[in-house]
Amino acid sequence: MKTYRVHFSFYNERDGRFDDSAYRVDAENQFEARRAAWLMRDTDDETRFQSCARQCGVTWDASPLNLEDYLNEQASEIKCQMRIIKNVALQNAEIEQSADKTQEAKSELSYLYGSLDTISITARDVGKPFGMEPPTIREEIEYAWQLVGKLSEAGQHDQAQALAERTEAARKWDNTAIYTLRELFSDGYIHLRGESVSFRDHFGRDGVFPEKSDLSESEYTFARRWRNARHIETLRALPIFGERDIIKNSQLMPVDYNILALRMDAVKPDFRSPENSLWMPEDLSGDQTITLGGDPDHRFNARNLITGMVVDLKCSDFAGVLRPEFSENIDFDALRQEYAQTRAAEQDNNWEMEE
Repeated sequence: MKTYRVHFSFYNERDGRFDDSAYRVDAENQFEARRAAWLMRDTDDETRFQSCARQCGVTWDASPLNLEDYLNEQASEIKCQMRIIKNVALQNAEIEQSADKTQEAKSELSYLYGSLDTISITARDVGKPFGMEPPTIREEIEYAWQLVGKLSEAGQHDQAQALAERTEAARKWDNTAIYTLRELFSDGYIHLRGESVSFRDHFGRDGVFPEKSDLSESEYTFARRWRNARHIETLRALPIFGERDIIKNSQLMPVDYNILALRMDAVKPDFRSPENSLWMPEDLSGDQTITLGGDPDHRFNARNLITGMVVDLKCSDFAGVLRPEFSENIDFDALRQEYAQTRAAEQDNNWEMEE
């Protein structure tokens, strides 16, 4: 048994940013550690508010006295750093629309690519004569053999043989085969016997290649939503927020200090307007913890963030906590001022009509 560190990247729904974390796992090898880490993550209370989870890689402490293990670990460490840059640093730079941070991340990637090439050259020179596999694609080779088995089980024997030949060639340091396997685990498909074969269904926490997970969630989707989130400072531009605009699993978050989106189908028709959709709990006691996913009939005072109205509402009246990319782009002071001016103008008109 050895202790491994399994690294993840994710979108933190609370902070509206990408981040990374690691779990320490005792396992027989780095491949078993990947699966064990998913189980640990699934029982971690903090992960329920995270989206777009990806495994970035596995690292461990290797002694230079075991040269093969040491070079494998060094390659794994660098590949892990590269994935974190791609999944975290570049995505946050996109959210912030920072050209400087984007360039800084790309420069770091270039440096790491060079370091990976150095490891490949070293391993080829000192290890290839003794049967060492390329450290830079050791994981890909392991999982490619499993994909060969999946093709055989499906009766696709020609494709299975073709992938086996490609994998064996990569194991023996064939540069073309190495490039092909990298592309396979990057894109999810490969051309075999003139046919494109997709393996994306096997890339997931319960699939062949557990590095890939939650493939339905793209990092770009979250970064794009932040980038396209428009600054709202007029009531005319304010939408009615609903289910698609709330934090994932936010019914489990404490409601205090969070902006809550009102469910329009839970209130009277005259409340169904943009200025009545966003609220914040009011005057909760210090030791009182309320979640929307608790007692649906529990009531508490909530203040409308635009009209200032305080109303006694139920937990079931709310859809959840508003995503930070929306709440941070709303100028509530400007909206409150416009609402007050509109109300004052309406009252003046009413006085004139009475006179």
